[in-house]
Amino acid sequence: MIISFWNIRGLNSPLKQNKVILRAIQNKIDILCLLETRVKSEKSEAIFNSKFSSWNICTNYDHATNGRIWVMWRKDLNFAIIHVADQSITIKGSYLGFSIFISAIYGSNAGIARRQLWQQLKEVGVLVNHDPWVLGGDFNIFLHAHESSDHDVLVNYITMDMKEFQDFNSEMELLYHPYFGPTFTWSNKQKEFFLARKLNRVLINFGWATAFNIPLWNFLPQEFLTIVWPLPGFLKLLLQIGLNHLSSSTAGLHIMDFWKWHFNKDNFSSISDRVKAKRIELEQQQILSLKGEDSFENEFAIQDELKLLEEAESLFLKQKAKIQWIKNGDKNTKFFHSMVALKNKRDTIRVLMDERGNRLDSFDSMAKEMINFYSNLIGTVDPSVKAIDLSFIKTILNFKLSYEASSSLVKEITGDPLSPYLFVLAINVLSSLLNLAASKGLSGYHPKCKKIGLTHLSFADDLLIFCKGNSDSVAGVLSVLDHFKDSSGLKINSSKCEIFHAGISSLSIDDIKQITSFKIGRLPIRYLGIPLVTRKLNEKDYKKLLLIKSSKVSTIGLLGTSVMLADLS
Repeated sequence: MIISFWNIRGLNSPLKQNKVILRAIQNKIDILCLLETRVKSEKSEAIFNSKFSSWNICTNYDHATNGRIWVMWRKDLNFAIIHVADQSITIKGSYLGFSIFISAIYGSNAGIARRQLWQQLKEVGVLVNHDPWVLGGDFNIFLHAHESSDHDVLVNYITMDMKEFQDFNSEMELLYHPYFGPTFTWSNKQKEFFLARKLNRVLINFGWATAFNIPLWNFLPQEFLTIVWPLPGFLKLLLQIGLNHLSSSTAGLHIMDFWKWHFNKDNFSSISDRVKAKRIELEQQQILSLKGEDSFENEFAIQDELKLLEEAESLFLKQKAKIQWIKNGDKNTKFFHSMVALKNKRDTIRVLMDERGNRLDSFDSMAKEMINFYSNLIGTVDPSVKAIDLSFIKTILNFKLSYEASSSLVKEITGDPLSPYLFVLAINVLSSLLNLAASKGLSGYHPKCKKIGLTHLSFADDLLIFCKGNSDSVAGVLSVLDHFKDSSGLKINSSKCEIFHAGISSLSIDDIKQITSFKIGRLPIRYLGIPLVTRKLNEKDYKKLLLIKSSKVSTIGLLGTSVMLADLS
């Protein structure tokens, strides 16, 4: 089993994403721990689906901004998530008959915050007990003075942060995994005030050391993405050819054809081989830079050259693929059938997990599980839905029907084509419940809505709820939603809910967040692509609406001078 801990320093670029996939394939990595991804939560799903669809993924977006840590393992491996926090993720699996624990670490650069990391890992250590455990990543602190380049000047020294790291290692009885590579794993890349330190490391417990033969782990320098400027050879080569030959259009074409041939031959021939060679050159240069044996200017120059070559390789391969498809793609050839087979193979479901956690990998077992799942989903009655008092429905909806006719309003609906219309009718019940709760004082009116008696606005399955900004009013709204869930089976999706507030103390907001488990949103916001503002909308405000491709939108609810987002599903 091969485990990789990689401080990626940003994963938004498609080139960087492809580089990660390529390295994972080349090194046959089974478990990939990416640190400092800098990818926003709303963009992560698209990257997972397009680039890492063959991996199981665990992130810590619920605990850290922009998901500092991604832990991925191949789908043919059986691992479970044990602990997720802002500075670490721990998973548990089996290997060679042992239960093993793997922790990916990205420590805070603040000593006070890092104390939480030590406490979190101690809690994980209780779960680990004596089983094999490996901890790797960027701890953002070094253990000993000689792991910093200023050791020659300051000699032996120890800081409070170093002492806390050493105490943690001693208490947890962790060993330093042997490795080969440069002593330092990070540097400030400053020529005049150069500083390099060992911040990345792999630690193991006695259980890991005794269970497995411990190979050396290899530190590979980080490949940074930098801004690329145009190749300087362009202007130089034009001057060599002679601009005076471009006096006529015919001569100009010949000269430009010659230039293109010359330029491509010198800079982009055997492009894939050049990319591989430049990557090796960059890694060697980064090692020299970390050791302080060469300047960072050379490293930056090589980074620029590598970025340009990678972009050129990507364009070349895309063009090559298009040419091949144009020639052979629409013919009944071996190439066509191989592409179809590749697509089918990529889209094939190979493993399923049932509700008991059993791993299903045979066709019969997966087929049976899928049939049972959808049969239960569509063909059965939700047992959590409670019986409805017809007199109560009659009271809140204020209709006049006989008891026999009223009983027809309450039915068990399963997969009915009228479900969308029935949903709208059911929402009328929720609307009446919200109004009733406000009139009876169960929830307070929003200060700006009390005079007109406004408690909510709705559009299709989206709901905007207005209430007073205190915990009692929020609890009242939640009780109405819970009652509606028990009666209809429709419940809010907390992961899609947000609270928008103004003029409320931070202490009250913390109480409301704890009660609801909703996210705290920030104004201004857009709804259905349109900004929610009091001014008249202009042409610019409508641009995003025209770009919307997806019809499904989150539901909105509103608090006191606060707003809640919820999804009824």
